[in-house]
Amino acid sequence: MKHYGEKFRYLVRRQDGLCPIAKERYGRAESPTELHHKTHATKTNRKLYPLYIDSVWNLAAVAHWSHMALPSWGRISYLEAGKREAFLRRHPLLASWMNGELDYGTAD
Repeated sequence: MKHYGEKFRYLVRRQDGLCPIAKERYGRAESPTELHHKTHATKTNRKLYPLYIDSVWNLAAVAHWSHMALPSWGRISYLEAGKREAFLRRHPLLASWMNGELDYGTAD
């Protein structure tokens, strides 16, 4: 995934430094350690949703143990993923930003 570090840091800031799975499911305050795809990054999904699949719109910064316990947390339907991909195609500048090709800066 391109710009992994930038996406991870941006999402950690957006999530106030907390793993959303641990917070919502277990009521625990855990620090994120990795990125989780809400629509899984399969070969087929990468082909169908190239702008959306690795965008911050489809990612969450999560704690590893939470990710392994609930690998399908936050799942986005294929219909919704298709709508989001179409939106990003209509808005290439936003797609570039969501994919880390533009500086995230301090934007929230």
